[in-house]
Amino acid sequence: MKRRNFNNKGFSLVELIAAVAILAVVVTPLLHSFVTSTNISRRATRITEATLAGKNILEAVDARPIAEFQKITDTNLAAELLGNGGDTVDITPIGEFDVGGDIVPDDEGGFDIALQNVRAGNAYYDAKVEFSRGDNQPYYADSNGNRVDSTSYGIYEINSERIAKYSSMDGVFCQQYLKTDNPDYLADEAFKTEVELNKDTMYPKYKNRSRYISMQVYKDSEGLVWARVTYTYTFEYYGRDASGARTDSTNFWQKIFNYSLFPGGYEPRNKDGSVNIYFMYYPDYYADYTDDAHYTVKARKDTIDIYNIAESGYDVDLKVFLYKQKPVNYYSDNYEPLDTTGVIYKADLTMFKPDDYEITEGEDRKTLVYTNVDEEFYRGPAGEYIQLDPSNFRFILAQAYYDGFDPDDPDYNPEEEGAPQINYPIETPPLEIDLDLVRKDEEIRIYNIKITLYPQGSFVPSKETKTIVIDGRDYEVDDTSGSTFTGEPIYVVEGSKTP
Repeated sequence: MKRRNFNNKGFSLVELIAAVAILAVVVTPLLHSFVTSTNISRRATRITEATLAGKNILEAVDARPIAEFQKITDTNLAAELLGNGGDTVDITPIGEFDVGGDIVPDDEGGFDIALQNVRAGNAYYDAKVEFSRGDNQPYYADSNGNRVDSTSYGIYEINSERIAKYSSMDGVFCQQYLKTDNPDYLADEAFKTEVELNKDTMYPKYKNRSRYISMQVYKDSEGLVWARVTYTYTFEYYGRDASGARTDSTNFWQKIFNYSLFPGGYEPRNKDGSVNIYFMYYPDYYADYTDDAHYTVKARKDTIDIYNIAESGYDVDLKVFLYKQKPVNYYSDNYEPLDTTGVIYKADLTMFKPDDYEITEGEDRKTLVYTNVDEEFYRGPAGEYIQLDPSNFRFILAQAYYDGFDPDDPDYNPEEEGAPQINYPIETPPLEIDLDLVRKDEEIRIYNIKITLYPQGSFVPSKETKTIVIDGRDYEVDDTSGSTFTGEPIYVVEGSKTP
């Protein structure tokens, strides 16, 4: 029987090293491909989750009123909407707050909020949400000096268009043209009656008649606003002597009409507590009579005063819309338009402030006036239309006070309890008066929403308490403007929302 000879020496070290080297050459690219694939998958998942988180935030912003994102509250419905599977999302407006707990927007009307613990899939994020009116430039330079086109410049252009702003008509006074209700006509008729009763001592035709209109507005300690309009007519006339002839002596006779705008007091309904009063009046034209059918129209300067000078803490945030109606001939049978050919309308409007009111340039006013007076045109001698000289309508700011004024007395009557005492007028004040009856302002009609996602825990909140002074009173308010985000952003997405 023949024997077999087996070789059991195995692989040599050289062969083993060669085999491992070959395996390394083959496996390394495979491992790299696997790691790369895993990283790509993880990054894709991360982007997908971040995109989902950004989309969820945009949907939540679109679903809730803007005001909900401007408050610090534990029961914010916007935060509840962003919650996922019982998770709690914390929402923190970033900035200064007013006494009502609302964030104060910046000069452009925008504000920021922070969201913590926003969940998308298995990932959690902190997010900065910026509400703005858009970029005011079509492009800008990044940190490397490269040009970057703005994605929100179109929104800024939309928000920069001025639009008409109509205010609520909290109080309205409209001077009637009907003879039975027009104080101009009633005053003239009252003078005629007075002359008839005193015809032995009063010359029948007055020498001059002046009209003074005042509006007095104040607030009581219960927050109710009271307002009254007063028409005061002063007739200057000649007397008669014993023989009935006209004397050279000048005498005066007055007639006063009072109109209450808020007989029972008015509780302001506007969010900012302001009151808007529309005052519609007829310009005062002087009629020089021969008889009721023949007269000559002359110009006379109107005097209109607005008093908003209650004691400290009782002043009203007041807007007056001064509307000059087209004059009518109330002596005619059918109230035809009054022929004012060649007559220029003139008026002085004075706004009175408390005597301790500090007048500074650019300061917010308690009283604002909007008017259509500058739209006046008149016909010259040749019948041509000429625009009114703005100097014919003067605006004066004066300081005054009431002697013995009681803001809690709804029956307060300055004629009985103390007339307003003028401290000093200022001829060239920085008045906030808009020579346009309809105010036109820029307004944010669409917000640009920019969402920047950060890793969870990146938001560093900072909440302080600061003191602000309103109408001489101190209020403690929140201030979170020191809050920041750390680390690098993960994802940025932009959208838009109408208020």
